[in-house]
Amino acid sequence: MKLQFLGVLIAILLAACAAPQSRPPAPAADATSDVMPPLPQPSPQLLRYTNDLKVHQLAFLALEHIWWDSYTYCASMQSRDWTVVESFTVTFDASGKPINGAWFDEAVMSGCGYSHKVSMFTAAIDGKLKQLRALPGTTYTDFLLQHGSVPYAIDAAEGIVSPTCDNADIYGSVRRIVDTRFVGFEGAPFPDAPPGRQARPWREDWVVAGCDAHALVVMHFVPDPNGGTRFIANPDETKRIDWTASGLQ
Repeated sequence: MKLQFLGVLIAILLAACAAPQSRPPAPAADATSDVMPPLPQPSPQLLRYTNDLKVHQLAFLALEHIWWDSYTYCASMQSRDWTVVESFTVTFDASGKPINGAWFDEAVMSGCGYSHKVSMFTAAIDGKLKQLRALPGTTYTDFLLQHGSVPYAIDAAEGIVSPTCDNADIYGSVRRIVDTRFVGFEGAPFPDAPPGRQARPWREDWVVAGCDAHALVVMHFVPDPNGGTRFIANPDETKRIDWTASGLQ
């Protein structure tokens, strides 16, 4: 399973390299602001595709199942504040179907007394779509950074959420990230950052769950001037918290 997932990630990168990066870059963060800059708007073609009734219904069902797997089953779910974030420029064929590229579907899903933002990552690879669960909450990390940092967050929480919780046969016992929250910036941007490049270190709070326990893990992200982003999950900053599916307050 891990090799298959790694293969998908490699294919995503190759597809992203194949897609022309014609979309304007994301606005750079204000060096004096503690708020992340707004994400760039998806292309009109991507909006037309994701707003198609059938495509939207399938995305809703996928987000609904992500909710069930992450929190609890609820027979009556509703969505609001639906957004589409174009992660890698999406190219289309003549009929309007995606060929290469990637995007997030994000929505606040509500039901059974709870409400929380969940997210799904879709990659188009040579005309075939791969849908993968992304982190919930308000993280600013892209999908590849999420995939690389999640194991370290889970390891940082093992003093509270034990590795013995990983039992896929028991509902709710598998260690997982059930919430994230962008907290703020932690320093000045590195010099000579290219346009659209996030250049300031930032902090997020992530919640690791398993065996009815919840741990808040502080995640530090540090953009590297040479490319990529380093991250730190310090067990000494991790603490036990009470948490519900309504999210971090």
